[in-house]
Amino acid sequence: MNKKTILKFNSTKSVRPFAWLAIGILAVGAFGNSVQAQAWVDEKFNSLAAASPLTTGGNLVFVGSTGFATGAPGGGALRILKTTGSATSVRWALSDNPLYSTPRPSGYITFKIQQTPGVAPLTTSYMTFRVGANDANNLNGQLNGWFEARFYNMPFVASPATATANLMVYPGQNGAGGTGAKTGNYSINNGSSPVKIEVWYNNTAAPINYIRPDTRATVALAAKTFVLYAADVLITPSANGTSFGTSTVNTIDAIATPPTPAVTANTIGKFGFVVGSSQTSDFIIDDIYAADSAIAPTSAPTLTTNPIPVTAQAGTTVNNAISYGGNPTPVFSTTTTGGTWPIWATLSPSGTATFAPPSSETPAQYTLTFRGEK
Repeated sequence: MNKKTILKFNSTKSVRPFAWLAIGILAVGAFGNSVQAQAWVDEKFNSLAAASPLTTGGNLVFVGSTGFATGAPGGGALRILKTTGSATSVRWALSDNPLYSTPRPSGYITFKIQQTPGVAPLTTSYMTFRVGANDANNLNGQLNGWFEARFYNMPFVASPATATANLMVYPGQNGAGGTGAKTGNYSINNGSSPVKIEVWYNNTAAPINYIRPDTRATVALAAKTFVLYAADVLITPSANGTSFGTSTVNTIDAIATPPTPAVTANTIGKFGFVVGSSQTSDFIIDDIYAADSAIAPTSAPTLTTNPIPVTAQAGTTVNNAISYGGNPTPVFSTTTTGGTWPIWATLSPSGTATFAPPSSETPAQYTLTFRGEK
């Protein structure tokens, strides 16, 4: 918690006619720290060494075959590498303690993605980011997810077509009988540096608001929709959302005796990176974050008036709201640095200073201090 003195009043006696109290307020510092929602997942892979295997724990519930999820070259990021074999994935639950204890009907997921340097272009194989149900079942098929984004090891092109796109976005299949048609062909410039992907989704019955990363405007995300941005650019067709599946379906195990039936789910509670049985892929993932909302944008906080003069007449009450700009919103409190607040002066947590000197108060000029905390 940052605690910095931001206002000061000098306690110098002054001789004034009538029963007035002059209180001069002087700003001498700043306040502020970044503000963010309570994270469901917050993984920066800082301690993951190059080539070291990723291991399960906390919200990380599944890591696929050996060599699939390891430390990227140089460490501090995750490499997803698959050259052969059956479908595999790495998955996170959006709640833990216990796992899958809380469905997440709406939320925000972000991560950074880069093609591993030196990887050969391949138009037919991809890695999928997929959002699924609030259960322990896998995410290996499109019918297991509400929506997904497929990343190809392909170079950036200005006007991508199916054969040249390196990002394609799909809604879910609406159960086993759905279509899940893609929303379009896209290309992101992640060949030599990471690109930030941001997803908002809303599986509730009413719109929710979010702040667009490209314009900073607040917009409504419609019920049962999602949006995806890459490097602050809207990828999906509408900022108000693209419809996703009405449900997900657990994979049918036709080999089991008797065969495992398909089970539908209507909740959201996990996400992962998947590479299918016929696919190969090589990407670097970093800075995964999931919560009910995006990290609030921050700006340097400033006082609107500096210094702030306040004059109170003895026997009257004066309220002064401390005006400031920037983010985050501080919680104000008094401090004795530079002078103790008199009994007739108070400060609310929201920053309203109240001065109510009694009629018997001797005219004087005071220096008082307070701080903003976050």
